[in-house]
Amino acid sequence: MQRRSAVVAAFVWLVAARLPLSAADKGNIGTVFVRVASSGNEGQKFADPALEATVKDIKGEIRYSKFSPAEDEAKADFLIEVVERSDTMHASFGNAAQVKLIRATLSFRDGDGWKPAIKLENSSGTTWRISAERILHIAEKWVQERGGK
Repeated sequence: MQRRSAVVAAFVWLVAARLPLSAADKGNIGTVFVRVASSGNEGQKFADPALEATVKDIKGEIRYSKFSPAEDEAKADFLIEVVERSDTMHASFGNAAQVKLIRATLSFRDGDGWKPAIKLENSSGTTWRISAERILHIAEKWVQERGGK
């Protein structure tokens, strides 16, 4: 009976941990806009479906973070640009595991432009959603250490 109670309590905690936070609960640290980093040749942009999927993953995780989503880049306090998305093999304790690696950059508003802040990289995500969540967590930590927006 005690084991069942512990399992139920753990399940309730996990579900509650994934519920979107209200603005009052999460302590909004600013708005963030997410996009694919510019790449191309002589001003031409090339679409990358994998990077676009990563942008979608990160945007989906914003509601669980301390950021608020910005629908318009001009109204954002922070900018996350996705640079790379790849599957890599990672060996740990003699076991190999597939890791979903995301590399991005964080910039902050500087007048009408953006000032580079930090490179973001997760190194242990087993799903794209978890990797996206970790990218946001790294960005949150950087912003909080510097006092928010």
